Amino acid sequence: MANSSTWIVVANSSKAKLFRLVKFPKIEEMAALDHPEARMHNQDLEGRKPGRNFQSGGTSRHAYQPETEPKEVEIEKFAKILSDYICSAHYKGEFARLYIMASPNFLGLLRQRINSSTQKSIVAEVAKDLTDCTTSEIEEQLSTL
Repeated sequence: MANSSTWIVVANSSKAKLFRLVKFPKIEEMAALDHPEARMHNQDLEGRKPGRNFQSGGTSRHAYQPETEPKEVEIEKFAKILSDYICSAHYKGEFARLYIMASPNFLGLLRQRINSSTQKSIVAEVAKDLTDCTTSEIEEQLSTL
């Protein structure tokens, strides 16, 4: 199905807004995704005390330090949720062109997760967190691309 619509994704590690291009550079918001867990502090995500485990071969116990901080796990989770949403919409033919505006670290996570077919639809990427910007500020950023 030939679709000439263009989506703009504006995201950071805990929230995303999806816009549709009406007439360049005019956009309208279609959806917003929120992942508040990625804004929480590590200690709030893992409870008050670190888990405990037995040292192998002994009976002494020590605090268990997770390989990845809980906040990082939540940010990764949100990157997967958002990239799955984008890839699924592209597969269904909901857009043909894609602009991604995301905080630098989160943009990198999205890039790793977006499949090659969907990556081909990316027109431009902006490594800036514009999630708190107004629609007209996002349109202004879009017009410079």
